[in-house]
Amino acid sequence: MKIRPIVFIAAVFGLLNVASAEPQVAPPVEAKTKFTRMVKLDSGDAMLETAEVMYRNADGVTVTLIGAVHIADRGYFAGLDASFDQYDALLYEMVKPKTEDGESLRTARRSGSIAWIGTFQRFLKDNLDLEFQLEAIDYDNRPNFVHADLDSESFLRMQDERNEGFFRIFLRALAAEGKRQRRGERTATAEITPFHILAALKAPDRPRQLKLLFARQLQEMESHLEALEGPNGSVILGERNKVAMNILREQIAAGRKNIGVFYGAGHLPGMEKILTEELGFEKVGHTWRTAWDMSDTVAPSTQPATP
Repeated sequence: MKIRPIVFIAAVFGLLNVASAEPQVAPPVEAKTKFTRMVKLDSGDAMLETAEVMYRNADGVTVTLIGAVHIADRGYFAGLDASFDQYDALLYEMVKPKTEDGESLRTARRSGSIAWIGTFQRFLKDNLDLEFQLEAIDYDNRPNFVHADLDSESFLRMQDERNEGFFRIFLRALAAEGKRQRRGERTATAEITPFHILAALKAPDRPRQLKLLFARQLQEMESHLEALEGPNGSVILGERNKVAMNILREQIAAGRKNIGVFYGAGHLPGMEKILTEELGFEKVGHTWRTAWDMSDTVAPSTQPATP
C-alpha cells in the first residue's frame, strides 16, 4: 500500500446488527446526501458540480445549504452571486480578523494554518485557469449578507489550544487514507500517480487535464474531511460549523424565513446533520451547479443543473 502525499494534498483542502430469533426486514436506508460530484460524459468530457440542498421545518422556514468550491469557473461564481439576493439572510464563511487593520491582516496571512490554504488556492487559480471566490463574489454592500464564521484570532487561538497545526492535520489525513486503502477502497489518491500530474503539466491543454485529475479528488472531499475531525472534532471544520449553525439559530429567531448558507461543500454534511437531527428540518430539494466545466469547448453554466 502506497500513499502519495503530493496528490493527497490536492484534495485538501455505523451499523449495529442485533441478533434476533426471527428474521427481521431491514428498513430502507436513505442515501447519504452528496454535496460534490464529478459527472463524466460519453464524450470523455466531465464536470465538477456542487449541490444546493433545501430544507424546511414545521414553521415553514427554509434553509438552503449552498456548496462552494473556492476556486471555480467565472460563470459558476456569477450564477451564485446573482442568486444570493433571493434570501432574507445569506450566511457566509470567511475566517477574517475582528478588525481589518493592516497588522491583523498580516498576522492572519502569516499563520501556517491559514497561509498554506491561500498559497494552494493561488496555485490552483493560476494553473487551472479558474477564478478565486473572494475576487469573484461581491461581499460589499449586501444587506442580507451575514458573517457566520470564526474570526481569525479565535481560529488561531483554538488551534493552538488543541495543537492542531497543518502538519498534525496532514498526518491525520494520511492515516485515514491508509485505512481506506487497507480496506481495499479505490481512491483517487491511490490511483493518481506523480506521472499523471507530470503528463497533465506537459499537455497542450494543461488547465483542463489538471482539472480532470484534481476533480477526482475533490469529489471525495467529504470523506477526507470527515477523517480530519478525529474523535474530538476539529477547529477547521467542526468548530466553524457550530458557529455557523448558532448564527443560523439567531436568524431564525429573528424571523428570517428564507435563509441561505454559503459554505465550502466539505462543511455541509456536518451542517445537514445539525439541521435534521437537532433543528427539526427535513430535506425537500436538491439541485446541482457546474463549478468546473472540463469539456473541450467550455460554455460555463450560470444556472443550477437538474438533480
